[in-house]
Amino acid sequence: MIAMLMLYIAGTVHNILFLAMRSQLTRSVFRRLLSNEGLTFRCPSQASLIQRHRHHASQSLLRPSPRRTLFGFSSKPPREPKDPDLIPGFSKMLNLGVMRNIHARPPPAPEIVAAWRSFYQYKLSRKEPINNLQARHVLKTFQHLQTIREEVEDKGRLNAEDLRRMRKALLLMPNDKTDLHNKLAREIYEMLNDMGPNELDRQGDFTFFVEALTLTGDSMEARDIVCEVVAKKRKEFEREASVEGKVLDGTVTQRKSWQLLFAGFAREDNEVGLLKTFEMAEEIGVVYNTDCQRIFTSFFAARDNVEATKKWYSKPVTSKGRFPTPMPETMAAILQFCIRNDEFEWSKSVFRELLETNPSKANWDIVLQWAAGAMGKGVEDVERMIQVMIRRNQDNQWACESRHIPQGSLPGRTLHCTWSKVRHPAQCQDFYHADGLSCGCWRSHRCPSCL
Repeated sequence: MIAMLMLYIAGTVHNILFLAMRSQLTRSVFRRLLSNEGLTFRCPSQASLIQRHRHHASQSLLRPSPRRTLFGFSSKPPREPKDPDLIPGFSKMLNLGVMRNIHARPPPAPEIVAAWRSFYQYKLSRKEPINNLQARHVLKTFQHLQTIREEVEDKGRLNAEDLRRMRKALLLMPNDKTDLHNKLAREIYEMLNDMGPNELDRQGDFTFFVEALTLTGDSMEARDIVCEVVAKKRKEFEREASVEGKVLDGTVTQRKSWQLLFAGFAREDNEVGLLKTFEMAEEIGVVYNTDCQRIFTSFFAARDNVEATKKWYSKPVTSKGRFPTPMPETMAAILQFCIRNDEFEWSKSVFRELLETNPSKANWDIVLQWAAGAMGKGVEDVERMIQVMIRRNQDNQWACESRHIPQGSLPGRTLHCTWSKVRHPAQCQDFYHADGLSCGCWRSHRCPSCL
């Protein structure tokens, strides 16, 4: 009886082990088929398995699997989060915002003022614009300091210099929303007016305020403000001129503010507002100078308006010099305009008039680009023009540097316009000419570096 019981138990155990082995074998086969490994035989050495079936090996075989050490401790030290790299002073502004949201005690006013100064010093030194998020916290910081201004000492107050430096940093506009920049510029301007500055500072504050409005898309409102100020100043001028014999100057007409308005309407692509503003400026005596020529000519040249471009460029310019020279930005816009619209004959008269005024180095660069790009001049012709430029400007430092350049080579280190001369022939679909200029020689005798 006992023997029969032992045999029964042994048979049962055998069946269980057989089923377990069969299940494990099935699971192993299907796993290998799903992993594209096929049926591989186990080998006592993993190295020999990899050597034999390297083209079948998976990443799990080539890379050792991660293992936990005893008690869950890792062999590598844990990663420690780094402190955020914030702009100097900005962390204090963030802390102020958090404290105000939870109705807790804010940081001391002197610390906030020090953070304000560190922030604009960093922005001005790097010429980095203030983005929308930063402008929001700067505005909240300014409003907080204005709220507690009467409750703190002078160390916890913003002075006029702090406001003007921050206002200067605000004029560097980001590629982002600028509504907070507009609001902050308004509040800073109102605060500066309440401080009672002298007439010179007041004029500078007003000019900066107009520029901030035009940069943030409020050129129409800025024009209304300028008209009000001009009307007020003209009344004061007429009253004082009858007694002291004063002469109308740019302070009365706000000449700089009108130029900012022109640039603002051009930036907003508002042609009707731009022309209307110029009519209003002419009525009060604002002259058409080289800055106005740059704004209007570039505006219409960018839109390929041939008639308007020629009109505004040819309009008589009033300048202190005997022969007013167009600005380099104006000539660059004219050059691009002539290439796009095939106005090469008109460009000849324009650039010949420019050469008669003994142009500056920046204008000479545009002239060389015109000669190579629009007129199809070769390397020898461009070098001949450079020698003429050097003879006409014996006293200029940049001409003295160009004098030491060997004959037969383009002075790229002095003129910085070689690639511009290549770009313009390519725009004219003259790739043969562009290739010759890019090498500084003709294709017929190409230099070894071009082969």
